[in-house]
Amino acid sequence: EHLYKIPLNLQGQNREQIVCDHLKLDVPEADMTDWSAMVDKVMNLKKQVKIALVGKYVELPDAYISVVEALKHSGYANDAEIKLNWVNANDVTTENVTELLKDADGIIVPGGFGHRGTEGK
Repeated sequence: EHLYKIPLNLQGQNREQIVCDHLKLDVPEADMTDWSAMVDKVMNLKKQVKIALVGKYVELPDAYISVVEALKHSGYANDAEIKLNWVNANDVTTENVTELLKDADGIIVPGGFGHRGTEGK
């Protein structure tokens, strides 16, 4: 299941009409054709792209929520599922960088704030 299916499920249960009736609104039924096509595309992505996200706060993924959501949506637009590999910047050394990032199709290093934010990246 996917969050984007919720509007379709609600429409399938006639929920929008129930709300409109309660509020005494006379509106036409929503045309969900484009939305349905988008959901179908998101549910059937053709490719997979592996992205290494290297950051200081990877133990707290919500710290990077805007980056993660942007990656998901860029993947949807390109018919690709984004698989994230969270890499703690503090764990990256000259000796292990190749091993840590070898499977990545791309690498994202979100910007930091001040000296501490970029140290180790």
